[in-house]
Parts: sequence; C-alpha cells; structure tokens
Amino acid sequence: MIVKQIEKNSIQAFRSLFADYYTELNCDEDIEELLEEYIIPDHQDGLISIAVAEENAEVCGFIIYQIDEQDNEWCFRPCDGDIREVFVSQKHRKCGLGKALIAFAENHLASLGAKCVYLLPTEECETYFIHRGYSDEGDYCGMLDNKVFEKLL
Repeated sequence: MIVKQIEKNSIQAFRSLFADYYTELNCDEDIEELLEEYIIPDHQDGLISIAVAEENAEVCGFIIYQIDEQDNEWCFRPCDGDIREVFVSQKHRKCGLGKALIAFAENHLASLGAKCVYLLPTEECETYFIHRGYSDEGDYCGMLDNKVFEKLL
C-alpha cells in the first residue's frame, strides 16, 4: 500500500472514485461540475490537498484535507486542519487504507502547523473516527448540520 499526494497520472482514477463516493452518499449534486468548478481548481490553487491510496498500482482511496484559512471559501475553524472527505472503494475496505489516508493527512497538516484536526462525520462513521483518536467535544457546525469531531496533534 502506498499513500501519496495526488499526481497528474492519478487524477482520472481519483475522479472515478470521487463519483463512486458521491453516488454512495446518494448526493444529487452534479459530480462533474463539483470536480471541475471546485475540487480540481481548489487543489491546483493550493487551497486543498488531495492524497490517494494505491494498492498494486491501483488507486483505491482518497482523502481531501486543508488548513482552514480566513481567505478560503470554507473556513470553519481558522488554523485548524480539516479532513473534508475520505473514501476507500468497496473492495478495498477493512484493509487499513482509510487509517493510512487519515494518518497521512494528519502528518501533513501537522507539518503545516496545525495543532488540531477536525472533521464532520456522518452518524454512521462516528465510531470509526473515535477509534482513530477523534472525539466529540460538543462543537456543532450549523451550516452543514453536523457534529464536529476533533483530534489534537
């Protein structure tokens, strides 16, 4: 297993996984527009980071994360790390890829100066993140109607 920053040769595989992710979430947003107007440009502009997990040269997971900064469109907790999305393909789950992706993002965010990382998990994923060291500190994101879980780095 390899986890690394996304490269040009893995963008198409990432796009396909992102479509699988949004389909699994039953989101009715235009996935292509979301990728073309926000995700890819924000990555190219350095506003977000994207890392991918590869198993046997196949991209099978990704994580999108950032340091919240005042000039970003999304800035919920300035100077904290934000894990925005994490996804592993169905056939590669329960093999440690999600854990590796999260550790990779946490290490990168810490190297950028983050002292705390937060995320907004779905109710079904709360236990997973608790096992990764995150806790519900009682914070709430009203805009996205989610509990906020955090981890000190």
